[in-house]
Amino acid sequence: MKHASLSPGRKLAFASLLLALSIVSTGVFKLVPMGGLVFVRFSLTPSIVIFASIFLGPFYGAAIGALSDLVPALLLPTGLVEVNFLITIVYALLGFSPYFFLRLLDRFSVLASRWTYLAIALLSIAAFAVTTFFDPGFERMFGEATYWVLPLFLCLDAASIVGYSAFLFLRDKGKDGSEEVKIGIVTYASEFIFSTFLKSLAFYLFLSFLSSSPSPIGFSFILCMLLLALPIAACISNFFVNVYRTIALRVGYGSKRETGSGRKEE
Repeated sequence: MKHASLSPGRKLAFASLLLALSIVSTGVFKLVPMGGLVFVRFSLTPSIVIFASIFLGPFYGAAIGALSDLVPALLLPTGLVEVNFLITIVYALLGFSPYFFLRLLDRFSVLASRWTYLAIALLSIAAFAVTTFFDPGFERMFGEATYWVLPLFLCLDAASIVGYSAFLFLRDKGKDGSEEVKIGIVTYASEFIFSTFLKSLAFYLFLSFLSSSPSPIGFSFILCMLLLALPIAACISNFFVNVYRTIALRVGYGSKRETGSGRKEE
């Protein structure tokens, strides 16, 4: 699948559609209460932004990512009255980078392995374990509920990782170097770097230094919360990026492209 196969007019039309979907997704899902997990939001927006970068190119992806956060923040403010422009920058990076991650996997095909996906997923679990060990804030916030919230999410995390890994290892097309494997790696890495680590940093910097009413919330606490939700969010994004890709190919908005092994993939 390559974005170069689209004319400028078709690119603009498809980008407009993806932008509309991402704005609606952000606006709807930000209204869903998450209880004590105040920094966690499950939505389809990251999958749309990542797909836009892969399918249309980095600049379309960056624009869709930035606007998908900024427009709902201005029209439907919730929680913080102020708009956190650092989050907008993170979403722009989320839309800009996946294109280059995919090109990197094309160039270094040895990295386009199912084991790479599994390694990134296990690294995220290890990062959560380390962060939780060194920051007791999670337990202080949830109290006794910690002892069922953590196991519940960890079970869901494990199910998400095992489920998508099984999809890659058992599916005929899910071979090393295939589009499914590359998309899985790119999506999980993007969610890890941008939707988790940099997003945590953006929340921390804004709440600690830039907000008109600073709130002393530790970076590790925010990171711990987002790491807890990462495997589930990445699995959701992976699933829907593949859905969007399949739909785009079926309606004629995409084309086959050569994989690193020389085979053509849909």
